Amino acid sequence: MSTTLLLTTFTRWLRVTLDGALRLANVETLHEGLGIYFGLTRAGDEVFVVARNLDLNQRPVHPHLPTNNVLVFPWPELDHPLRSWTVPGASDLHQIRAHDDLLWIVSGRRPELLALEPQMGSVVGTVALADLVPARWQHPPPPEHPDDRFHFNSLHFSGDRLWVLAHNWDYGSFAVEMSYPGPDAFLQKPQLRTIHPGLGRQSHDIWFDGRRLLVLDSAHGCLRTSEGSTHPLGFPSPGYPRGLAVGRRWLFVAQGVVSDDREERQHGPSWLAILDRSTLKPCTAVEVGPFGNTCELLLVSEA
Repeated sequence: MSTTLLLTTFTRWLRVTLDGALRLANVETLHEGLGIYFGLTRAGDEVFVVARNLDLNQRPVHPHLPTNNVLVFPWPELDHPLRSWTVPGASDLHQIRAHDDLLWIVSGRRPELLALEPQMGSVVGTVALADLVPARWQHPPPPEHPDDRFHFNSLHFSGDRLWVLAHNWDYGSFAVEMSYPGPDAFLQKPQLRTIHPGLGRQSHDIWFDGRRLLVLDSAHGCLRTSEGSTHPLGFPSPGYPRGLAVGRRWLFVAQGVVSDDREERQHGPSWLAILDRSTLKPCTAVEVGPFGNTCELLLVSEA
């Protein structure tokens, strides 16, 4: 039996296969050429992929093509895009999740949470997350990102709750926890339940295990919980973890390099680490290839 994950990076979208011993068995490029690829989600027989058509400096890779796109591929073939659309008014698209027959996307511009219908990508509702953050956590936006005060990047649904994680630049990451009574009621009147501070620095990815939140503390290169514990990832060298997938037995974490060198971040090594889900202890790590910094992981089959 094998394990298959879909991985997006700064240069492409990949299918990664691990054998029964969690060793790298195969890597296949599914799509490339549209700059940074980010969010991934599956809904029934379709997979949705964010393709920004932007490089590391937020410049269009193909100036004649739109930016901040979503590509839709058939599952399980993934051999050609069925359709694509541009998210209107969005910027710096990050995670995307299929939930309650809608696509939920985190954007780097107010309103930061968008709900779209999945056929043509029309926006059916928005939430200005920054407006829900209480005064004690408010701060001026960075001068270089005047429309992106908190840099929300990741989301997670569980039961009647929705969490959205804020990278929050150098102010310390936190999560917004909101009530989720269903899409219509939520979009009509979003209700803040609480703020979860102390979630690391420049963090990405968020998951609720039934009693605590788990995030990737990207700046410190570790897994961090809302209880305050930190856990090493088991990579052979420090890096920038981004991309978390949760299976029955394992946690899968993706990592790229920490570097001021643009070329290295774009074409440096991409890694996967596998942790025991019950103990959060690292089991192994595999180098996927020279595909650049990682963005998102989607687990599609587990041995």
